Amino acid sequence: MDSPSENQGIPYSDVKQLVVTADRLHSLTRQNGASDPFSLLHEYIGQILTTNDSRDEECLAAAVVVDPVVIYEDSSVTIHVYIQSLQDATLTNIDLSIDFVRNDMFAPRINFGVGPSWSAGINTMNGFGVLAARSSFEMHWTRKIIAENRLTTSAFYQALIVLGFHRDGMPSKQRLKSPLLEIRPRRSIRHEEDQDLSFDLQVLHFVNGDVTNSLKEPFSVMTAIMNIGWVEIP
Repeated sequence: MDSPSENQGIPYSDVKQLVVTADRLHSLTRQNGASDPFSLLHEYIGQILTTNDSRDEECLAAAVVVDPVVIYEDSSVTIHVYIQSLQDATLTNIDLSIDFVRNDMFAPRINFGVGPSWSAGINTMNGFGVLAARSSFEMHWTRKIIAENRLTTSAFYQALIVLGFHRDGMPSKQRLKSPLLEIRPRRSIRHEEDQDLSFDLQVLHFVNGDVTNSLKEPFSVMTAIMNIGWVEIP
C-alpha cells in the first residue's frame, strides 16, 4: 500500500485527453453561440420542454460566401453573409457575430485582425436590430490573417457565424454554415546544401516573371539564419 505522503501524478495520456475534451466542449459551446456550457445546456432543456412548435418553422434563409477559401498567411479574407426573412412577421433583436475556430486543435494558432466591415438593409446587429417581414439584409467582414509564428504547414479554420433573433417573443440562435478556410504558409525560396557543405553558387534572376539560373563570378556573401519557432533544429 502506498504511503499517504507519496505524491502520485496524473499520467500524461489522461492530461492530454482532458485537454482535448475541454477544447471540444469549448468549440461546441462557441459554435452554438453560448457563453459557457451550462448556458448551452439550459437553452437546450428549454427547447425540449417548450410546447410552442413555432421554433421549428423556417424563419430565415441565409448564404455565406468566403473569398478566397485558400489564402496565404499575411493575406486578407472577406466574408459575405446574406439573410432573407421568410416570415410575414417582424423579427426583432437581430444579432450577428463572427469568430473563427480551428478545424484541428493541434493546428497552428491564427489571429484574425479586424478590417473594414459594412452592412446594408438593417439598422444594427448588436442585439437590437429589427428585420421587417419578407425583407433582407447583408453583412460583409474583412479579416487580416496574422500567424503567431511562421507557418510550416497549412492551417484549416472555419468562420463561426451565429445569428440570433426573437420571433413572437421567443429567442432563437442559429449557426450559419460556412466553407472551410485553408491558410497556407507564405511563399518562400529554400536553398539546401550538400552534406559536405560544398556546393556551387547559383544566382536566381527574375526576368518578366520567369526564373532562370546563371553562373556568376565568385563573390562573398553573408547569410543570417534565425529560428523563429519553438523547437530546436538539430
